[in-house]
Formats: sequence, structure tokens, C-alpha cells
Amino acid sequence: MLFAITGQAAHAADCKPLQILNTIKMEANKDGTRYLVPVTVNDKPQKFLLDTGGGISQISRAAAKSLGMKEEASRWQLFDMYGNDSDTKVTAKTFVMGIQGGKDVILQVSPSAQMTDDGLDGILARDLFLQYDVDFDFGASRLNYFSQDHCEGKVAYWAERPLAIIPFTDRSSHINFPVLVDGHQMLAMIDTGSTDTLMSAT
Repeated sequence: MLFAITGQAAHAADCKPLQILNTIKMEANKDGTRYLVPVTVNDKPQKFLLDTGGGISQISRAAAKSLGMKEEASRWQLFDMYGNDSDTKVTAKTFVMGIQGGKDVILQVSPSAQMTDDGLDGILARDLFLQYDVDFDFGASRLNYFSQDHCEGKVAYWAERPLAIIPFTDRSSHINFPVLVDGHQMLAMIDTGSTDTLMSAT
């Protein structure tokens, strides 16, 4: 399965060919329902969950503590599905994915106590995608980052034989697209952090 988030395209007059900036080998979990991205935080290897349903990247409280990171008050308050909350953040002196990295990267402290039990050190969310065109190649277990400076619409680097092209909207930091269920039009969200396909009761 190939899935790409595409940002703003360059003007056709001075557009450039597609340029890959980074490629990262992901790891599937034991049952293949979620993918982990290897990152390095303060020179220590960590495993972050690829979560397109999340808006803010996070680090587990256990991982932050083991790295000696100081928690500070955050303007965000996060809740997990069990009602646990967190309103603190930490600053990573260095944060590296593949061949790209940054300094003084802010990570929210995750409210989830279960994250460590699941073998996760953090969550890689959409705030670290938006400056790029991002390709999730689940068949090859690859996370690919491309420059947004390219010819309009020229984002496919593979042989184009699509079964379907589905438009989506970026709303409330979520990737939403229309679906038809028993003849009823609904809005669905792509969430790589979820292990199951779900539908609300209302």
C-alpha cells in the first residue's frame, strides 16, 4: 500500500523534478498492524509509533526520564483514550530520523502509561510531516520524505497504475476522506496508530 501526504506544489514556470530528502526503514509490530520508526533522541536510539491520527509528536514519560530530560509546563494538554492526561513537554537537544535531524526539538510528554508496555518510546505525528511530501510505503516498510519544491502533481516515483485516486482533506490535524457505508456518505480518518478499523456508534 502506498500513501502520500502532499503539500503545496511549486509554480509550473520554475518547477523542479521530485527530490527525495530522506528514507527510513520502518519496523512492523508483531502482528503487522502498526509501524515503528527508528529515531535518535539525544544520541540514544528510540522507537516511535507512526501515527497519522496524531497531531503532536510525543515521548513517553519513561523514555524522557531515562534520557534525563526535564519536564516543563506545556501550552497543550493531551489525553489518551483512558482519560489520562499530560500537560508537560521536554526539549530534545538532538532529534534524528535517517539522515535528517534537528536541534532543540519540542516533544510533548505522552499521557499514556501503556506506551512502554507496547515497546514504544514515543509517537511520530503529523507535526513532523507538514514541511514535506511524505510517502508511507508499507509494502517496503519505508517512510520517505520528499521536497515540496517540484512540478505540480508530479509526486509519483513509481509506475502509475492506480486502482483508485481518493481525494482527502486536512482537517483538525487529521487526514479525512469520504466513504460510503450502506449507501450513507460518511467521513473517515486514516490513522496508522490504530490497530483496528472502527466506526462511531452515533
